[in-house]
Amino acid sequence: MITDRPIIRVFLNCSILNYFDFIVSRRIKMADNANSGNPPGTGGQNPEAAAGDGIPRVKSEKELKKEKQKQEKMAKFLAKQEKMKQNQQATQDNTEKKKEKKERAVITPAYVEAAWYDWWVESGFFQPEYGGRDVKNANYEDKHRMKGKIVLWNPGCDHAGIATQVVVEKKLKREQNLSRHDLGREKFVEQKLVRAVTEAFIRLHDKGLIYRSVRLVNWSCSLNSAISDIEVDKKELTGRTLLQVPGYKDKVEFGVLVSFAYPVEGSDEEIVVATTRIETMLGDTAVAVHPQDDRYKHLHGKFVNHPLLERRLPIGMKRFDARKAVLQALKDKGLYKETKENPMVVPTCSRSKDVIEPLLKPQWYVDMKEMDWCISRQLWWGHRIPAYFVTVDDPNIPPGNEDVLDTWFSSGLFPFSVFGWPDETEDLQMYYPTTLLETGHDILFFWVARMVFFGQALLGKLPFKEVYLHAMIRDAHGRKMSKSLGNNLHKRLEDGNLEEKELKKAKEGQKADYPQGIPECGTDALRFALLAYTSQGRDINLDVLRVQGYRFFCNKLWNAAKFALNALGDNFKPCSQRKLTGKETQMDIWILSRLSQAVEQCNTGFECSKPAIYGSDEESKNTCRQVIYTCLDVGLRLLHPMMPFITEELYQRLPRRNNSDPPSLCVTSFPEMSDYTYRDESLENDVKFVQTVIKSIRSTRSDYNLTAKNKADVYLKCTSAETANLLQVYHDLIQTMTSSSSLQFLVDEHPPEGCAVQTVSAKCESHIMLKKLEGKKTKLNSQLEKLQDSTKMADYDTKVPEHVRQQNTEKMSEMSIEIERLSHAIERLGRCQ
Repeated sequence: MITDRPIIRVFLNCSILNYFDFIVSRRIKMADNANSGNPPGTGGQNPEAAAGDGIPRVKSEKELKKEKQKQEKMAKFLAKQEKMKQNQQATQDNTEKKKEKKERAVITPAYVEAAWYDWWVESGFFQPEYGGRDVKNANYEDKHRMKGKIVLWNPGCDHAGIATQVVVEKKLKREQNLSRHDLGREKFVEQKLVRAVTEAFIRLHDKGLIYRSVRLVNWSCSLNSAISDIEVDKKELTGRTLLQVPGYKDKVEFGVLVSFAYPVEGSDEEIVVATTRIETMLGDTAVAVHPQDDRYKHLHGKFVNHPLLERRLPIGMKRFDARKAVLQALKDKGLYKETKENPMVVPTCSRSKDVIEPLLKPQWYVDMKEMDWCISRQLWWGHRIPAYFVTVDDPNIPPGNEDVLDTWFSSGLFPFSVFGWPDETEDLQMYYPTTLLETGHDILFFWVARMVFFGQALLGKLPFKEVYLHAMIRDAHGRKMSKSLGNNLHKRLEDGNLEEKELKKAKEGQKADYPQGIPECGTDALRFALLAYTSQGRDINLDVLRVQGYRFFCNKLWNAAKFALNALGDNFKPCSQRKLTGKETQMDIWILSRLSQAVEQCNTGFECSKPAIYGSDEESKNTCRQVIYTCLDVGLRLLHPMMPFITEELYQRLPRRNNSDPPSLCVTSFPEMSDYTYRDESLENDVKFVQTVIKSIRSTRSDYNLTAKNKADVYLKCTSAETANLLQVYHDLIQTMTSSSSLQFLVDEHPPEGCAVQTVSAKCESHIMLKKLEGKKTKLNSQLEKLQDSTKMADYDTKVPEHVRQQNTEKMSEMSIEIERLSHAIERLGRCQ
């Protein structure tokens, strides 16, 4: 995989060379034509010789003179044309170089992430035994692969459940026009896990922890299945509320109490009753009254007539449609009394959002002591419950149990079934129990509690020693990410599983949040952002613009590394052992000191190395390069666990200290603090003060709109010789970093007049000479006027080539901007004095 990249680049270079060959050959042909006196396109044939019968006639002296003049004119024309083409080519080459330089300065995540992960997997870097590690006798306590420890990370995956069945059914119907019945049950269940599920069910049943009972269950009408208690959401309503229920066009009214009357048999009296579920009165069999209530004592032992059972009722009507029908029938009979608001709790399915109904039904349960767990599901896909009826000669008795197990039953076996349980495999003996579980807090009771229960019940051990609960990722507005809302980070919503109505809504939501589209950020930026968000709490309101900010950080890292690699040069070879030479400057020692604190500081450190890198002292250059290499090498290793792709891309461009170094950053040793004892807090404080001075000077230059071209004299007025001597050590650094033409340190003297002043601290002031800028402004004005006069010539547009006119326009624009900046700076200086 790695060797593919240079091959591609060689191919591109060959393409460019072919293009250059074409240009060169064309120029040679034109030059030959010019030397032979023929115009372009004649192929070297003399027009005179081609005329008549092919016998050349003798020309007169006048004709020869005229021909000579014609040839000279043509030669000038061709030379002019060639010069224009060369200038155009130079302009084009310069434009291409600028474009290429700009593209190189911005790293594309797709380019960086293209092949590294496949290479890591194919090379076996993620395998615990990589590098000849003894997995049988190793201590599995440590979780750091880069520290040379044995690490096995088992990623989980979405389990087959209620939501999965709905999604897959839609996808099958849309893409293949198949139903779940067409596909069948067996193709949806992993057979390797069937054995583990069956074994777990039988063992727990034998222990009396699994049993079958007829009890009230939470029944979801839309799923046509029972669900567990923790899958039921309790919605508290303060009064009348309209809720959207799956399967109904109109919203359904809840949070009200409906009163109606039962007529007493043999009299004109009525008993008024109230209910929140008026549709359930169709099943009423009796009316209960308080035995001590004086209003009803005379009715004890009498009967009431059901107002709606005198006629035949249709069967099959949906429950909330029946609610409307019953209410209307009561109104028609004059038995409806009133509807008033009533605070209540509505149980809803966490998956389908359907209103749950209590239903008496035989189901399978797991005895979890304090909370029984209903594990029967009336779904099509899933692990079939391994319980069967005795075969009898009766067609009314089904041959087996059609129910499947709750998805959390099979997923609860994950910590040991993934290692081959119920077989006593080597992996099971070595890796169970695991060290760490990382999951979301929203499935703490759904999954984590069940894994703990199964681990203890079936293996007698807790499945893990530590649980890390990550936050729930929400959008910038705090809403749960959902494709149907269009607030997830999926660029093409059409690739999802949304209905047409949902897709339209999702697109509208996405357009509102991302009017310019979702910016490409990449895996590294997203990983870094999620880590930075961890201090936010249980929920992360993910802002894509913040992720994009870390994408820009990747660009900074890329450019810093690019500078470092350019500074190292093509023939640089790092020392086989990391050690100081004794020739390090103060800034070299400083960046090594900061290296152990934060890799981000490397950017500043690389910038400070420019005076040495671009200087003439070869020994200083080499020392600086060794320091840069150490910082870049260690910095990439520190950052790799958070940003694996860009760090691997840059690491592969680094030379190695030894041929035996690991091939990939993900199996390279992680830096230990004990190996880096360069910390010098006193030096760090000195450099921090120097950086403050530099920042002060840069700030003043920015206030006066001075660019890097506008170099100015700088004077640092210090309160003591000690401060001046400290800054003197960093003279070259300060001068380079502030684009100063000269730098002087003053203690008892005063800086000359005409300076802009800014206080750095109680110890120092910075003075920037701006008075001399007047002379530069005058010079620029003169150059601009001269260039403007040349463009006012009558034949300027016809005689001057277009690309030259364009260059002149750009020069005049740059000069005007520069003059304007200098004018503002001089004017501001005058106001300050």
